[in-house]
Amino acid sequence: FNARGVLHVLLSQLAIGVKGFPIPGDDELFGRPIEARADMLLMLTEAVQASQPYIYRPAATQS
Repeated sequence: FNARGVLHVLLSQLAIGVKGFPIPGDDELFGRPIEARADMLLMLTEAVQASQPYIYRPAATQS
């Protein structure tokens, strides 16, 4: 249960973005985008869907 929670939170933070606190060093940490963000979002989305398939509708197939 905890692992699924971590996956959901990480997915949400990657999707929405995170802003640092006004303390020294946070501007440097949060000032640049994550290079592999799109890949990580896709991987985490697949992991969350696989961990709870009963709450996700199957993707529509295109003919």
